[in-house]
Amino acid sequence: MPGTHDPIVSEEIFRKAKAGIRPFNKTGKSNGRALFAGKVKCGSCGHALQYAARKNPYYYCESECLGRNSECFTGQVPVSDIRELVLAAIKVEAGKALDKRQKRRKAVQHDLSDAEAARREIERLTAQITRLKRRSISLYEDYADGRIDRDAYLSAKAKDQTEVDDMESRLSELRERVSANVVTDYGASDEPLLKRILIADEITAEVLALIHRITVYDEEHIEINFTFGDTNE
Repeated sequence: MPGTHDPIVSEEIFRKAKAGIRPFNKTGKSNGRALFAGKVKCGSCGHALQYAARKNPYYYCESECLGRNSECFTGQVPVSDIRELVLAAIKVEAGKALDKRQKRRKAVQHDLSDAEAARREIERLTAQITRLKRRSISLYEDYADGRIDRDAYLSAKAKDQTEVDDMESRLSELRERVSANVVTDYGASDEPLLKRILIADEITAEVLALIHRITVYDEEHIEINFTFGDTNE
């Protein structure tokens, strides 16, 4: 900000010094070649760990090395260890999710079977109610024509009405059951992916996409956060 304070060095020296400084822009990645690039963070300072491209590559925290944070761990976490941990952890979660979906599918199939039986019963009861109502009309015609007396007509009519009331009550229950068993999705579309994860022996692009963050506190304490919820929904 020109004119706000006395300069420590001249503007010419400042510009020469600035031009000679190498631009610094670390992201924790190594030209996109590092496995888990940008996903591995330090549990103390929160910065992305640096990737060391060696025969046996590893991640390390540069903050401690530069004296920025003395609480950061000073060790090296082999990429192979992270890979093994991630595969083990995601297979556990995939197993839970797959088991839940398979149980849900069986429950849905049972519900659908029950709903189909309920629909058939609804059709049968509806037909019976129609038949009884038609019979009630015939009874009235018989009474009006003098073929049966009043007491016989009223007795038969009351009996039929009782049956109709019982059937309509049963119909209401069955319709509620059918309505409650309407299922649109139970996660079956995810099952192929979950099965592939369970047999994976390497970190595939599908597996990598499910990893949100890997937090390293030290060589023995690593936390993995996935992109899916704890409820496996």
